[in-house]
Amino acid sequence: MNKVLKHWSFLPAALVLFFWVAFMLLSRYPIRVDLTSDHRFTLSDKTSHLLRSLDDPLEIRIYLGENRKEVPLPSAYRQLNSEVDILMDNFRKHAPEVVIVNQVNLEESLSEKEALNTARKFPILHSTERGAERVISQVYPYAAIGYKGQQVVI
Repeated sequence: MNKVLKHWSFLPAALVLFFWVAFMLLSRYPIRVDLTSDHRFTLSDKTSHLLRSLDDPLEIRIYLGENRKEVPLPSAYRQLNSEVDILMDNFRKHAPEVVIVNQVNLEESLSEKEALNTARKFPILHSTERGAERVISQVYPYAAIGYKGQQVVI
């Protein structure tokens, strides 16, 4: 009986080593699987073909902003921001040399803030409580898409 147990005593260490090596190898190649029922994060074949057939760069400028420490994005906008990030990653994956994605901080780019106001894309005001203090933040849930010299704000 001791002989059998002696031979099986290396099994936990071997399993830990196997999973560690597998994790290290797989972590180099990120794998994303869309398990949503409506395949929300999967580009259609037509969209993939359209992205690959672009002649000029497609520039996408996202104004939603990042989650900031001083005034965090509201939870719904944080979720929207992460879903937009996933979509932009898919765009770049299908056409890395053509799709250019920039997240614009409107606190630093006042000219773009003015351009959004001119296009009648006004911020959505959101109130957040930090302790006893109420902070009003401005959220711009918009993006500008530029292609061949033309730009559209959506």
